[in-house]
Amino acid sequence: MHFSIKVSELPRVLEVLPDSDSSELVVFLLFGKGEQAQCYVEVHIQGLLSLKCQRCLTLMPFELSTVHRLSPIRSDQNADDLLGELEPVLMDENGLVDVMEMIEDEVLLGLPMCPMHEMKDCASSMIESNGSLVSQEKKKPFAGLADLLNKKSV
Repeated sequence: MHFSIKVSELPRVLEVLPDSDSSELVVFLLFGKGEQAQCYVEVHIQGLLSLKCQRCLTLMPFELSTVHRLSPIRSDQNADDLLGELEPVLMDENGLVDVMEMIEDEVLLGLPMCPMHEMKDCASSMIESNGSLVSQEKKKPFAGLADLLNKKSV
């Protein structure tokens, strides 16, 4: 199953994004049976999001690309029974999995804990430790000293 979903439809994801993001995520779900006939859903999610750099506090693009293989379980106690690379996803009391909640969980797990630009791209590389901006031209503190010495000697 292949579909797109707007980030605005994922309320918990919107809480961690700096602005109401109008981006779309592409979701691909592949259902199957693994070892010992365990059912699973392979969740692929891709999309471009805007996150706030924690160094310079400006927006930065983040390419989300995540793949997980989830197996529905009825309780946390069944999680130990999963084999291989299967991760648990809880079913409700009717034996159903909330697909939107599952997608939202996977998106949140795919976000960096502390998003930051590469140092070369970050606006904070222009800020000194005391908070003042670094000027682009090189400071020459003794440049006027030669003129003063020349005036005294004349």
